[in-house]
Amino acid sequence: MSLEKEVTEKELEESTEEDSEQESNEAQAMQAQQAQQQNLYQQAVQYGIHKLVQTRPRLRGLERTLLKHIDQKQLIQEIKGISEYIEKRGSKWSPEQRTQFFEDKLASYTLSGKILDEKGQMYILKTKRAKGISWSESREMRKGEEYADMAVGTVEYIGDALASGAYNDNKLANGVQTLKKINFWYSGVDFLFMQGALDATKYKRLKRAYKARMQQEYELIINQVEEAARGTKVAASILGFLGVGTILLSGANLTGNVVGTIGTPAESALGVLVGLVLIAGSFLFFRKK
Repeated sequence: MSLEKEVTEKELEESTEEDSEQESNEAQAMQAQQAQQQNLYQQAVQYGIHKLVQTRPRLRGLERTLLKHIDQKQLIQEIKGISEYIEKRGSKWSPEQRTQFFEDKLASYTLSGKILDEKGQMYILKTKRAKGISWSESREMRKGEEYADMAVGTVEYIGDALASGAYNDNKLANGVQTLKKINFWYSGVDFLFMQGALDATKYKRLKRAYKARMQQEYELIINQVEEAARGTKVAASILGFLGVGTILLSGANLTGNVVGTIGTPAESALGVLVGLVLIAGSFLFFRKK
């Protein structure tokens, strides 16, 4: 074998090894990128569901069902669009600024309801009208959902106050649990209707009945809080919790960074006012004692 032939074969082997190594590196880089994208998608889904439930407390406990109605194609497109914008416009941003921008945009997208598929928007969020439901009935149901969000969110704050151990009231605690159970069925009939287990007539009747039952239970709970506050200094702390909860549920973000509100601007403003009155009332009870 000539020296020239030996050199050529050696160069060929080295070139083949380099090509193979390059292909391997490219494959690994692609796998890493795909894994990163998949991780980003999963984080976006979890963040989206968290935001939905945070602003719509009536959906608490239904996270697994919500996951079944994520519009994966649209969500991937949204993530891609946000990421491309950050790469194009945010080249000089810090990692913290990039993360904050991504979360803000994803939050806006989620709160619009677009993260869910058509059935999710129609039957769960009521942003679209379902078959067999008139426009006026659809508006009525959306108002009912807003009331349920307010009621469930408020009693959760009361439950937190009771769980703190500062005040013990079994009757009030039972009322909180009862309202949560009512809400479970109030929201649950949406899924029964979506699956065809209920026709429109039965669905509308059940929604109205559960809403009326929820209003009745909520008023009983508020009356119990007021009665307790008349006699005990500790119970006044519940009014404080309730006031803060009412403000938060009205969409007021004390940091000035508002990502979404429940109800109309007028309703939100009224909620803030009521919350402030409740907090002021709690201070008055403490001072009297």
